[in-house]
Amino acid sequence: MPVSAWVKLDDKDGNYTFVSQAGDRASGFQLYYSKSFDKWVFNRHVKDTDDTTIIRSTSSDTARAGVWTHLAGVYDASAKTVQLFVNGKPQTAAEFTTPWRANSALQIGRLFYKGSFRENVPGTMDNVQVWDRAVGIDQIFNDGIQFRK
Repeated sequence: MPVSAWVKLDDKDGNYTFVSQAGDRASGFQLYYSKSFDKWVFNRHVKDTDDTTIIRSTSSDTARAGVWTHLAGVYDASAKTVQLFVNGKPQTAAEFTTPWRANSALQIGRLFYKGSFRENVPGTMDNVQVWDRAVGIDQIFNDGIQFRK
């Protein structure tokens, strides 16, 4: 299950979620900027509850506001990992062994967590894509590059 988007933050004053999949209490996945880490993040919540553990793949470099950045998050069911890609470059994968299906709506520019919407994005997003099948990062990134030209 890959997801990708071109993003440009206006500021780094809070956590900002670009794409997520809402569950009943938490999101099944989240592609976002984390203020506390000052990094780009792709995560999955371990379960659909308020007290869930979060498994993250984070960027090695700090995020930059005002700069277009291509983010992609991949959940690899066979490897049991989540992994973030920043401008096509892989970041460290994290082991994720407890998948669950978020049955609510795909969210663009916000997160559903603890029963409410939050982390609205102050910035710009473009070319948000979600695949329902496994695709390689080359296809994900190249599709995004072609769009930006």
